[in-house]
Amino acid sequence: MTMITNGSALVSVTDYVVDLTAKTVELKSTGSVSTGSANGVTGSAVFTALELFWNADSNANRYRFPFAISDGPSASMLELRGGWQWKDAATISLLRDAGFSYSTDFSGQSVTEEYVGIKQLGTVNNPTDQPYYLLGSATVPTNFGVAGEFNECVKVYDSAGADNRSALKIYIRESGDTYASYDLLSEQNLSALLPKSYAVPLSTTTDLNAAVVSPTGVPYSGMSLVLGSTTNTINSTSYNFSEGFIDANGGTVQQVYDWFQDQLLSSSTIDVGATQRGDTYLEGALTLVGGVLTTSQGLTIKNIASADASNIVHVDDAGASVQEVFIPTFTINCVDTSGSPANFATGTRVRIYDTTNNVELYRALVGSVSSLAVQYSSAPVAATLEYKIIAVDGSSSATLMIKSTSSISSSNVSVNITQTTDTNYGTMGIDGATVTGLSIASNKIDVDINDSDNTLQLQELYAWYVSYVHSDVGIVDSDYLIQALTPTEFVFDNSVEVKNTKTGSPLTITGGNVVDGTGSVTGWIDTSGENIYLIPETVVSFAYSSGSGLDAGQDAKLTTINNTIADLETELEKVKNTGSAVLGLSV
Repeated sequence: MTMITNGSALVSVTDYVVDLTAKTVELKSTGSVSTGSANGVTGSAVFTALELFWNADSNANRYRFPFAISDGPSASMLELRGGWQWKDAATISLLRDAGFSYSTDFSGQSVTEEYVGIKQLGTVNNPTDQPYYLLGSATVPTNFGVAGEFNECVKVYDSAGADNRSALKIYIRESGDTYASYDLLSEQNLSALLPKSYAVPLSTTTDLNAAVVSPTGVPYSGMSLVLGSTTNTINSTSYNFSEGFIDANGGTVQQVYDWFQDQLLSSSTIDVGATQRGDTYLEGALTLVGGVLTTSQGLTIKNIASADASNIVHVDDAGASVQEVFIPTFTINCVDTSGSPANFATGTRVRIYDTTNNVELYRALVGSVSSLAVQYSSAPVAATLEYKIIAVDGSSSATLMIKSTSSISSSNVSVNITQTTDTNYGTMGIDGATVTGLSIASNKIDVDINDSDNTLQLQELYAWYVSYVHSDVGIVDSDYLIQALTPTEFVFDNSVEVKNTKTGSPLTITGGNVVDGTGSVTGWIDTSGENIYLIPETVVSFAYSSGSGLDAGQDAKLTTINNTIADLETELEKVKNTGSAVLGLSV
């Protein structure tokens, strides 16, 4: 059935009953009138049916017609005068699009009761959703008579009871759906409710922004709502918020939204002062759109996760929308060779440096984590970040230094890195931090050697240098300028020089072979210091000439090796003659 809007469609006795003695009118759902908000009968239709009945019934027309209707074209304000009333609550539940009043006199002045009609304009997401209302000064809400969309009468005045015509708030809140609420007097600028019908625009849909229903644990357990005037400093300016604030307890905007929506379903108090019941709280609200959380006017959020600080629009008492200036976050994610998350190697140290603005953002050991997020200290237009990553775990393991750059400006940036084990360091088995007699020169590139026994293994030099590069100072001062090709074969960057600073004591270096970046066996020696003698691995001398049938690359490589050996033989001859030259590379 559908809602009856034409009074001529109502049949006396079948659809309604007039009792002239009891002064009551009964509506019945046994004929054309049926229950449900979409059904029932409008107040104007009932009034028309009563007019027709009074004109046609010989008994009724002997009495004064006790009904009146007004409220302009909507005809939604019914009056039952001279002591007339609806027979019962079942009759009232069938009235639609109307409010009404009872009065003891026929002029409608001595009013005893008033009801308002509340009609929803809109739809609910699920027909089982239960709307409810809060009337007058009540603190406990009352459910509407039906679930789903509502259109029914609510008593707001009783001369022998309460006068609740000054406040009526309507709510539709179900977990997983968007929430709808309406302060009738505030929204429609009313000073008091009249016994008429009021249209209430409310609709709900699936809440696509909700991530967690009934959230528990950290950080939710530490979040709170504090009502009352407060201030919040945003972008170095203090703003006033008369409603209060939400303490986010370090949570994200998504977590704050989920927590607050859950609070608004609670039948218990939800604020720190235990004064406000959750399911009737209307003054504060949050809107989450595209990852940005907007507060209702006068409500602010504090202690949000630093990475989300710029994702909140705080609406202050003056209605100004204030948002933190975005400060980007740079994240380094450690992944394995398959791209899956992996914890940083034991003893990993990271340095992040803004080369554009000469600002260090981070320098520390990171611990057993798979991701490092560092928020920028300001909001640059654009900057280049240099990051260095190296791990050392005593004598057991190390990783090769990762050095790279990334650009950052108006958005968060993340990079993935994969650490590579320095197998040669582990094979050497030397804890570089325990090696003594070595230091970095003032130019931050030279390696000064002052060994106590005038002998030094290249493995000790390498382990010490790796440990230095890994140190809090070394990761700033130096790059990975000494490389181990094997546990006995080393290449020094052209900028690296080795100096013997022990006066009057020649230094003997053993354990392997060294060349600089050009392949020279002598270019890495600082001759301004005391003599340094490198005792090489076994030297194998051979002769080679081109035209052997090798390709060009192989030919060039062997030619270089042959020339290097020739240089080495020259140096060996010097040692025999003078005792003051350098012994060099083995092959």
